[in-house]
Amino acid sequence: MKECPKLEECPTCRTIAYCSEEHRLLHLPQHKEICDAIIEVNKQRNMHNFCGNALEEWTNFKKENMQAVEQQLHRELELYEQQMLLFPKSCFICHRQDNLKSFCLYCVSIDLCCEHNLLFREHSCKNMQHCLSLDYMQALKDRDEMLLKNDVYINMKEVNDMPSFMEQYLQRKITLDSWDNIHFECTEYFSRPLTLIYGLREGNLLHLQSFKTIIIHIISGTFEDINSLYAWELLLHQCDENAKVLIIMIGPNLQEKCRNIELCKTCIARNKKIQFEYHRTLYHNYVVSRFHMQPHVIIGFNARFMNDIEIAANIIRAVRRQYCLFLLTTKFESKVQQNIMKIREIVYSSMLTPVISGLNRFRSWRPYRDYENDGLFYSNNYLIIYTNLVSIRTPILGL
Repeated sequence: MKECPKLEECPTCRTIAYCSEEHRLLHLPQHKEICDAIIEVNKQRNMHNFCGNALEEWTNFKKENMQAVEQQLHRELELYEQQMLLFPKSCFICHRQDNLKSFCLYCVSIDLCCEHNLLFREHSCKNMQHCLSLDYMQALKDRDEMLLKNDVYINMKEVNDMPSFMEQYLQRKITLDSWDNIHFECTEYFSRPLTLIYGLREGNLLHLQSFKTIIIHIISGTFEDINSLYAWELLLHQCDENAKVLIIMIGPNLQEKCRNIELCKTCIARNKKIQFEYHRTLYHNYVVSRFHMQPHVIIGFNARFMNDIEIAANIIRAVRRQYCLFLLTTKFESKVQQNIMKIREIVYSSMLTPVISGLNRFRSWRPYRDYENDGLFYSNNYLIIYTNLVSIRTPILGL
C-alpha cells in the first residue's frame, strides 16, 4: 500500500490540513470565514478540550462544536466544513486532540496520543484507505459527470443484488475483485432507486406499471440524495409509457426549488417524465402545508431523523396519517430493531411489524467514515418496509 504524504494543519484553527503550504495559501480566502468563527467559538468553549472513551459523549461534543460554529456564522456549514468538525484529528482511544502521533501512515485515519501510542489498535486499514481514495475522487469530480450512461434499459428480472446489477449496467461480466473506484461510486449512485425497486418487487407491494403518476416522498433529503438524481431514471424505466414520477424531497437543509433532468431518448419517445421538488421544512410541517401532495411511497434513506426522539415522533405520526408504503434504510443492524421498537412506541401499537426487515441486497458498496463510531458504514445497508403504519401484516421471511 502506498504511504500517504504528511499533511500540515491550519496553524490557526487546527481543524483542516493541507498537503503543502502552497495549497494552504490557495485555500485561505475560502477558509478564512470559518477559521475566524472557530477562533471565536474557542473563546467560549474549548473545541479541542475533550478526553474520554465514551463514544456517545464524544459524538455529542462534536455535534455541539458544529452547532456553535453554525451559530457564529449565522449559516449552515458546507459538507466539507461539517467534516472538519465531525472528524477532528484525535486519539483513537481517548479522543484527546493534542500531542498526537499518526499510528497508520497508509489510511491516515488512526492517531494516538502520547499516553496510548504504544498500544496496538486493530482497524480496517484497507477499507479506510479505500474510503480516503473515494473521497478524494469525489472531491475532484462530480458523480454525475463520472456516470454518463442513463440510457441503459436493464432487465430487472435478471438482477438479484448489487453485483448482478453492475454486470447488467456495464454490459459485461465483472467480479467484485476487479471493481475500481468508479464502480464503488456507481453502487452509491444507484442504491436508492434500486432499494425501492427491490423492496416493491420482493414484497409484491406496488406494481409500477399500473400507475400513470407515482409520487414519492423522501424525508430529510441529503447531499447524497440530491447528488444521485439521474439514477432515479431507473425507476422510470420500470414504468409504462406516458408515466410520470414525482420525487419530493423534504428536509430543513434543502433549498426550495423544482428540477427536471434530461432523460434518455427512449423515455422521451415513450412520453415519460420525472420531476424533483425540494421543500425546506420538516416533514410533519410539509404534510399540513399547501404544497403537500399525497404520496404512494415515503422513504427515509439511512433514517437519520430517527436519532432525535422528538423529531422522529412528529415525523412518524405524520407518516402514519398518509396511510401508504413506508420504507426506511439504516446503516447498522442494531438500528433495525431499535427503529421498529421506536415506531411501535410512537404509534402505540405493540403488534405493528414491517413486512420486510433485514439486509438490503442493493446497499451501497462505497464506504463512508462514521462520526458516531469512528469506523465506517455503507449506505442503505439494512432495509425496513411497512405497508403502512396502521395495518398489521405478517412479515415476509427468507429475504
